[in-house]
Amino acid sequence: MNGKKVMKLALQNMPAFMEELLASKGMSVETMDLIIPHQASHLGMAHMSKRIGVDPSRIVDIYSTHGNQVAASIPTALHEALASGRLQPGKRALLIGTAAGLSIGGMVMDF
Repeated sequence: MNGKKVMKLALQNMPAFMEELLASKGMSVETMDLIIPHQASHLGMAHMSKRIGVDPSRIVDIYSTHGNQVAASIPTALHEALASGRLQPGKRALLIGTAAGLSIGGMVMDF
């Protein structure tokens, strides 16, 4: 896998994917309390935040404490958000991930 090439492809396609996913349910990134992304690199997280125009405080970032956990980063970050109280009843989170090759998937969870 060419990590740089995949990251560039993900960053190019992620905003449109997120917009289409959320718009199909009458939502937008602004209506999300938290964003819980797949976390393959700290640099990727920083670029994603800028690319989608979201304040980093709304992104659950566990990369510095857990590293690249591949597919486990989303459930681990979801657990951290719940355990820390950042995600509570009445809140909404966007879970979003990419995979090598490039596949993009996402879902919205209301708590």
